[in-house]
Amino acid sequence: MKLSLLISGEYVLKVMCDDTSTIYIDGEKKDVPGPNNWGQLATLKIPASTNTIGIQCHNGGGSCGITAEVTDETGQVLLVSDNSWKCSNKEEDGWTADGFTEDDSWKPAAENQPFITGCYLSDERAWKGMSMDKRVIWTENKDSTVYCRRELPQGKYTLRQGRDPQDSSNGAITWFPKKDGSGKGQEKGEKERKQKGKRERERKAEIERVAKEIEDKKAERKLIEKEKADE
Repeated sequence: MKLSLLISGEYVLKVMCDDTSTIYIDGEKKDVPGPNNWGQLATLKIPASTNTIGIQCHNGGGSCGITAEVTDETGQVLLVSDNSWKCSNKEEDGWTADGFTEDDSWKPAAENQPFITGCYLSDERAWKGMSMDKRVIWTENKDSTVYCRRELPQGKYTLRQGRDPQDSSNGAITWFPKKDGSGKGQEKGEKERKQKGKRERERKAEIERVAKEIEDKKAERKLIEKEKADE
């Protein structure tokens, strides 16, 4: 009997980068539409067994930032871009692969303030529908090219005997989602989803409020400039 070790299922990775990006999954460069334009969303399916995501992003000038999220087959958000990612301004051998040892140049990702009031954090345009918990990340020094990486959590799976449908042998060892027979896990998950939805709505409302304040200030400045020009 042939035995294989795998984690079943697929995840979906979504990435925005200002301006151009290269995406790596467990050390392998992925060709996907979108990374060559800051306003286009790069979306790709990745194996649920993925260990490491690497994103190289180059900023050609002006504002800069990366946002990303990973969802499972049910649409549940597993992770988003935040300070749990590590970023560096140095490209090192093996930085995109699992098992890479980060040196002192790899720091927790910095939140990029210029985008906080809108753009990638808004629920519109190409990134509409992405989690409102995501952050726009970069290096603290606003380097022109950055390298950011994140290892995926594997804790939601448990190892048990099962049949790999792609394996013609008699059986396989497969990773399956954990199950809570008591039903408490399901209740907890529902409560967490409701709380998350509430946080997302509150964050969206705050973003819209701040964006309106900015637009009002712009309108006020234009009016003042017009009045001065008419004098």
